[in-house]
Amino acid sequence: MKRNCLALFGRRFDPEALRRTRLWSGITQSQLAHIVYDFEHSGPKRIEKLETGVTGPSLMTVKKLCEALNCSLDTLAPKLTK
Repeated sequence: MKRNCLALFGRRFDPEALRRTRLWSGITQSQLAHIVYDFEHSGPKRIEKLETGVTGPSLMTVKKLCEALNCSLDTLAPKLTK
């Protein structure tokens, strides 16, 4: 069973925030995939799956997404409220 690593830190990945931030940054899914996944062929499909919530990112992927989109962790993975 795959664990949600962000939940261990009291955070939840927000797929819609990823989409909004990417669009605001003016880059395509393909461009983001090239940055995050080092030119991996299946990258754009992976970004699409992240944006639609089909899959969740690893901690390393969230870090790379934040760096590529010049945003904070709070933007893409806000803290869970109690």
